[in-house]
Amino acid sequence: MDAIRENEADYLLTVKKGNPLTCQETEELFAELKKEQEQLTEHPEKAAACEKQLASYEVFKTSEKNRSRMEYRTMQICHDTELITLCRKQPEIKTVGIISSRNISAQEALEIKRNHWKIENSLHHVLDDLFREDRSSAKKSKNNLAVIRKIVYNLIRIAIFKEKKESGPTEMRDQFSDDLTLIEKYVFRGISRL
Repeated sequence: MDAIRENEADYLLTVKKGNPLTCQETEELFAELKKEQEQLTEHPEKAAACEKQLASYEVFKTSEKNRSRMEYRTMQICHDTELITLCRKQPEIKTVGIISSRNISAQEALEIKRNHWKIENSLHHVLDDLFREDRSSAKKSKNNLAVIRKIVYNLIRIAIFKEKKESGPTEMRDQFSDDLTLIEKYVFRGISRL
């Protein structure tokens, strides 16, 4: 984070259970905000009591049909971060929901999270097509095989670029199978700078 701050850049972190205190505090904060917002809807006269936090609280929801199923997403954010211990230690944190070093709206946070998973899902789809990853029966070595598949996929992509091929990854994988000089060139000799 120091390098990010030194370069005056922004960062976005997803709160996960691996950081139990921040996760618990965030869950409690949003549960309380949701409860307060529901009470405010029922009793608008109590607005002054929870005005500061609710003024910085935002919810954005989407629903869309994706491959014949409906997907519903909700993003809650809050710019009043003083109740989160991590935020008191790192005052540059401006938004909680996704921890962010800049003020973002709930809609922006949801789009950023969605775009992150698009990348992950795209890679998974490619790995499954190329290497039948989902059909693998490996149990104990599945993590090692996943790393190897990603390395091989990157070698295939580099070879497509360096060889100036019009073919896709599947065709290039087949060329590696048929042409031992490609294996020698990209696996055993190492790759020079792109």
